[in-house]
Amino acid sequence: MNVNLLATSYCLFLMAQANALTLDQALDQAIGNDKKYASAIFDARSASYLPTIGRAGLLPKLVLTGFRANNNLTQTQADIFGNTAMAQQRYTSQSYAAQLTQPLVNLAAIASYLQSVTQEKAAQQKLSIEFNDLRVKVIDAYCAMASAQEVYADTSKELEILVEQEKILMARQLAGVASKIDVEEATYARLQTQSSLDEASSGLIQAKISLEKLVGNVIARSEALLMPQISLSSSANLKQLLATAKDTNPKILYQKENVESAIYENKKNKAAYMPTLDIVAYQGYQNSNSLSTVGQKSMQGYGGLQLNIPLSTGGEIYGKEHQSAFNVESQRMLLESEMNDVEESVKKMYFQAQISTEKLSTLRLQIESANRLYISFFRQREMGLKSTFELLAVIRKKFQSERELSKSAYERIQALKKLEVAVGGF
Repeated sequence: MNVNLLATSYCLFLMAQANALTLDQALDQAIGNDKKYASAIFDARSASYLPTIGRAGLLPKLVLTGFRANNNLTQTQADIFGNTAMAQQRYTSQSYAAQLTQPLVNLAAIASYLQSVTQEKAAQQKLSIEFNDLRVKVIDAYCAMASAQEVYADTSKELEILVEQEKILMARQLAGVASKIDVEEATYARLQTQSSLDEASSGLIQAKISLEKLVGNVIARSEALLMPQISLSSSANLKQLLATAKDTNPKILYQKENVESAIYENKKNKAAYMPTLDIVAYQGYQNSNSLSTVGQKSMQGYGGLQLNIPLSTGGEIYGKEHQSAFNVESQRMLLESEMNDVEESVKKMYFQAQISTEKLSTLRLQIESANRLYISFFRQREMGLKSTFELLAVIRKKFQSERELSKSAYERIQALKKLEVAVGGF
């Protein structure tokens, strides 16, 4: 019978593992549900056309124009005797022309194109920022619910043990080997744990709601969440992680592209002082059938170089140049600020992961010690050497350490996963 029970439990365990929601699955669901990330995707797609728009200023432009009109003309004219005569004319006129312009020298157009390339890259980095922000939200919500499940389970076990202790003490009281105070102490401890279980249940519900909002699906309170396995390699020190983050963090890369875009904007405004040179080719046809131009047709064509020299724009170019120069410095300051923020975040996550790892080792030792104390105190209470209060205190301390262990385990995972996001993997 015990063998069958063990086999059944093992099968149920495997089924729970197979149906468990992993962190990667939660992230996949959140990606399909988050509207802000979906908007960022469309922004990136929109920005992919910026180089095409910027390149247009360097490519030839061909313009075709056509004109055709029906004209009604009333003409009054005097003869040599002073007699006036009125004539009505109806005729058609038409003209067609084609003009080709090819820029040869246009520094502003070159700067505009290079700026559009950086803007496209910036949009891609912004999409990566949104993705990382969503990852962090899912990591926090997932670990919060998994930790809340562990705390709820540990508190439930504590309550079961205290309920059992209360029943034992009530039976011992009836047998005359336990006092009323022992029973009251057990009842008080059980009520305290019941209150803790209510708080754990509330925390689990809130964590569940937060995760459901992200993934867009209903999650059962008891649905298994698999703890992701992640650790820092022995060679990954803080200095290397900081160096990697400066080269891979999308927030830093996004701000670098903003600096480049601001520089090209300044160059574009400076280039507005410079002359431009174009190749221009023109071919035109005109035809009018009025009385004075019956059957008259004209063809005109030319090709040559067109030089445009800006002389005065009322101060517009001057203002834009200096405005964009200050914007370059502003973007550089933002880049330094972003690098400092990322560095601070990496350091916090790195040391939090280390502290959590050390805390886990300490808590495991505490639990082992509490287990030994429980066995010892239980035996000593039976012998009358320890009180019920002391035994109950050991039980509660053991489960308090169990809950702290669960929380610390997920705090470590959160820190490592956020560190992985910040440095682009390790």
